[in-house]
Amino acid sequence: MPSCLRPEILVLLVASALAAQQQKNVTTYNPAHPIAAGGGSNGTSLLTSGQGPLEPVIQVAPIFIEDGQTSSSLVIVNNSAVNAGATISIHTLSGAEVTQLHKSLKAHEQKEIQLQPLLAALATPVTVGSVIVTQDANLKGMTVASQLLLTNTRGSLPSYVDEELAMPEIGGTATL
Repeated sequence: MPSCLRPEILVLLVASALAAQQQKNVTTYNPAHPIAAGGGSNGTSLLTSGQGPLEPVIQVAPIFIEDGQTSSSLVIVNNSAVNAGATISIHTLSGAEVTQLHKSLKAHEQKEIQLQPLLAALATPVTVGSVIVTQDANLKGMTVASQLLLTNTRGSLPSYVDEELAMPEIGGTATL
C-alpha cells in the first residue's frame, strides 16, 4: 500500500467501491399488471410474441378437511394495484374436480371463501381433498396469493393450521 494513502481515504475508497458494486446488483421491482392484447413491442400480443404462451400461475393446497369438526377456508389476496381474478377448483383425493368458481378481486383486496357451503351443494359429499387456485391468464407475475386455513374444534380448545399453497413447476410431477 502506498504510504501517501491515509487510512480514512482508504476507507472512503473501499466504501465507494462497495456502493458501486451494490448499485450493479440492485434489481428493480416490477409490480404485476395485466397484459393487454397487442402489448408487445412490435404490435404483437405478449402471449404470442415469440416467447411462447405465458404459463398460468397455479397454487395448490394439497389437503383440505371439511367434516363437521374441522373446517377449511381459502383466503385469496390481490397483491397488486390492478383488478385481478382467480379460478378456485376443488378436487377429491383421487384428483377429480368436483366444483370450481371464479372470484374477482379489486386492487389490494382480500376475500375469504368458506369451503363448507361449496361442498354442501354437491350431490356426492366430499370431506377431504385438495384446492387449486389459478390466477387469470391476463396477469403477469404472481398477482393473486392464497392460503388455506384449517380449524379443528375436536378438543376443548380449537386448533388452527395455516397451509401455504405450493406452486408446482412445469417440469415437476403431474401428481400432487
